[in-house]
Amino acid sequence: MVWLELGLQSVHDATLRLINRGHTYQEFLEGYQLARKYPFLICLHVIIGLPNENQEHVLDTAREVARIKPDGIKIHSLYINRDTALEKMYREKKITPLGQKEFVELTCDFLELLPPTVVIQRLTSDPNPKELVAPEWTLRKNETLQLIHRELERRDSWQGKSLRFD
Repeated sequence: MVWLELGLQSVHDATLRLINRGHTYQEFLEGYQLARKYPFLICLHVIIGLPNENQEHVLDTAREVARIKPDGIKIHSLYINRDTALEKMYREKKITPLGQKEFVELTCDFLELLPPTVVIQRLTSDPNPKELVAPEWTLRKNETLQLIHRELERRDSWQGKSLRFD
């Protein structure tokens, strides 16, 4: 079994430019479609909490992920490391990382739009504590996973609950 992991992060070109991804969403799709011609399992990476993105941006990304149907997904929370462009933006108060509760809610929104066939390989990030600037809650991975589980229970929800079949 061979997994090919692709860093989508967001479907919004303005965000991709801001975080210096070096590609547009259309260019990502072209690479994804090319990779689909080979016998790889494909896992996409997305980041919730990117600068200038709100709930609708996150849901746009979730709907697109559902549309292109990868085999797996890794959902990351945005965190800020030392000596990065994001740290500079954070120190200049140009960006504010999500709170844990907001991340949990957006992650559940995202999961509700994903087909049940997409394997969830990750629901949080793994920042290095020595490099992390913010947010501190990203170091509490088990707590965040428990909060996601509880939020899904509270909503009486699951992966694919809000998926629309047109």
